[in-house]
Amino acid sequence: MPETAEALSIEDMVRGAIKQVWADCPDLVGDAVHERTVVAHIASALNQRLSVLPGKWRADVEYDRVTNLEFSMVRKQLRLARAGLDDVSFVVPDLIVHEPYSGSKRGNILVLEAKKGRVSARAREGDYIKLCAFIEQLGYRHAVFLEFDGAGGRPRVEWIRSAYEYPDPTLRASEEL
Repeated sequence: MPETAEALSIEDMVRGAIKQVWADCPDLVGDAVHERTVVAHIASALNQRLSVLPGKWRADVEYDRVTNLEFSMVRKQLRLARAGLDDVSFVVPDLIVHEPYSGSKRGNILVLEAKKGRVSARAREGDYIKLCAFIEQLGYRHAVFLEFDGAGGRPRVEWIRSAYEYPDPTLRASEEL
């Protein structure tokens, strides 16, 4: 599948999955339920959409493993530069779309970080930095930040397009769904 067609397809699938959860689960998105529960429902809706693609793509939540070329599982680590510090951290992305056991970075298609409630610029920037690192270091082709108020308001997403720059974290995610 060409990269542009893939980008449109996976982004549309993510948007559709998020919209489906907001339409089908108003109790989850409106009653301050933890973001992990909401993201798990997004993953379920996304897996239904992924089933039409060739290959064995799968959406997983809180997935902290990576398969190396020897097909052994190791914890995901990223080098994160924050406030002048260069630090290696174990990471647990809120949601990924990948081909498990692919043995290469080509199996990493999308990473999503989510925040519920009043999102501070500092928290938003931390997730933007993490998403950029996922692109640069683990080869994810798509990265998206999801924010929602937990009171039933419409979700907002910000697509991170580069490993080297991110949007102004003082502004809310730009795309309202």
